[in-house]
Amino acid sequence: MGPAESDLIDAYWRAANYLAVGQIYLLGNPLVREPLELQHIKPRLLGHWGTTPGLNFVYAHLNRVIRPRDLDMIYVAGPGHGGPGMVANVYLEGTYSEVYPNVSDDTEGMLGPDCGRVVIAHLGSGASMAAVHDGLPIDTTMAFTPTAGLMMGTRTGDLDPGIIVHLLRDHGMNAGEVEHLVNNESGLRGVSGSTADVRSLLEAGARDARADRAITMFGRTARKAIGALAAVLGGIDQLVFTGGIGEHAPVVRAEICAGLEYLGVVIDPERNARNDAVVSAADARCGVRTITACEDVVIARHTAALIGSRGGGGRDRGN
Repeated sequence: MGPAESDLIDAYWRAANYLAVGQIYLLGNPLVREPLELQHIKPRLLGHWGTTPGLNFVYAHLNRVIRPRDLDMIYVAGPGHGGPGMVANVYLEGTYSEVYPNVSDDTEGMLGPDCGRVVIAHLGSGASMAAVHDGLPIDTTMAFTPTAGLMMGTRTGDLDPGIIVHLLRDHGMNAGEVEHLVNNESGLRGVSGSTADVRSLLEAGARDARADRAITMFGRTARKAIGALAAVLGGIDQLVFTGGIGEHAPVVRAEICAGLEYLGVVIDPERNARNDAVVSAADARCGVRTITACEDVVIARHTAALIGSRGGGGRDRGN
């Protein structure tokens, strides 16, 4: 093994060590892009650090032997000491994301499934929430169609079925007209009477009562959904905002979180205004964070996997 290969192996080994120690100790902020705080640290450690560097060292050099000789080999390690090391290595080399494509090979993927009781609020023109417990989905606001659940840009969200009967029977509307109404002319657009664009509604809110009412109603329905999903989970450890509104509208996040203090949700106004990765107060019991949605990446990976399964080629790790 020459100096160049030795340097690459050493860099890989150090990266695997970093990912492993992060799994054991960190609840958030996996790349330490901001100063570590108490809310970033796991209250209960998962795994053991002591033997992890040695396990990672063996893994790296086994790969150095396997690849040029095309060997078949199994690496057996116990879950306590071996778990973080094995996961770190298969995540670093890309295998983990191939098997579990919903765990992306980026900052969001590093947060991993061990985040306890999480409510994910995906808020954009379409909006939904999900209750997740240790990485497993437990419940969602979605139903038979995307129209159900939260109030959205142009969709009603949950609706009394009696309204549908009323529109059909008393207003002479047909099924197609009702479908168009509840999907394209309702939600923020319907309440405001003007637009579904949150930026425009926030700008107009001070002088337009209907625009202000639309934002208030959107926040109220989202807050109710968080409370309901927290009840399903038996509490909440993390509240995650994503999607165009969730990531970039601090006023809406503040509107949603107001009144959720009983769940431990308290946001820091300055962090929230900056759209920081973590917007919760330092002493909050529940972490509140913003995460960039990667829907296009997940769709592309599933498409590539489908094409590959039909003989159209495999996944290109470089793309």
